[in-house]
Amino acid sequence: MKAFYNIPIVVILAAMGYTPLGESMKTACYDLGLPQGLVNIDKESNRWHFFDGSGGGNNVALVSILKGMPLDVAADWIATTFLDCQHFPMSDITASESTDNQQSAIRIVRIGKIKTPNLLKRIERDGIPLDIALQYCVEIAYCSTKKGTTGYGYGLRNQTGGYGIITYTGLTVNVPFADVAVVRAENSDHERSRLYMGIRDYLSNVANDGLVDDAVIIFNAGLVERAIPYIEGYDEVVYFVPNTRAKELTMPTIKSHCKKVTDMSPLYSDYRNYHQWYLAQAPKKAA
Repeated sequence: MKAFYNIPIVVILAAMGYTPLGESMKTACYDLGLPQGLVNIDKESNRWHFFDGSGGGNNVALVSILKGMPLDVAADWIATTFLDCQHFPMSDITASESTDNQQSAIRIVRIGKIKTPNLLKRIERDGIPLDIALQYCVEIAYCSTKKGTTGYGYGLRNQTGGYGIITYTGLTVNVPFADVAVVRAENSDHERSRLYMGIRDYLSNVANDGLVDDAVIIFNAGLVERAIPYIEGYDEVVYFVPNTRAKELTMPTIKSHCKKVTDMSPLYSDYRNYHQWYLAQAPKKAA
């Protein structure tokens, strides 16, 4: 069977900007604006049918209807959209799908340039300049076989080959497994590193200052130990730590392993984190 037939219909619909009216582990229901009415997706067989029984088929047939394409063109569109980038096998991988390390079976379906409309709107809502997001992040579409859910988001590749991402709903998740991300600055003397708690803080700071130092991004406080090998050799670590409990959970560990740690939180002491401070400065800069 050709690879594009394996792309889950629910992932294709998510990439096209559709969200289900209802979803379970085995099925999902959509209003796709078709005259025949609601569409039901059988996740196990990866097939669909109209509730009125007037038709159904595979993923290619549905894309053909939604986009008004011949079947062969629809098949090419699926292959180009979902298989033209780095493609992971469809086998289940033990993964961390949330910041509390809840374990799920995740299948990464597509990794590529950010282009899904709902994700572009998410980036706009997050206040991240689109050019910055496009330069430093990718789009990841994934599905959970254990929970029967699908998702996609924008984010960064971590050090063990997974991705820390922000989903189109605004949640931070790790797929298919959690680790820290490291970004090397081309024009840096590599004597100083900036450390961030979360993608938004990192992208906000790059938008504000540029990528002037090497960067390490921790996706949740529980990953602080994994950051140590990547920061302990620097003369200085500039830590954009949130004004939350994460500060007391991570700062002692970081200070005990690094030569010099500069706490940036006084800069944004009236805000929860650097990202919120950055958003508050944006209207002032525009003026």
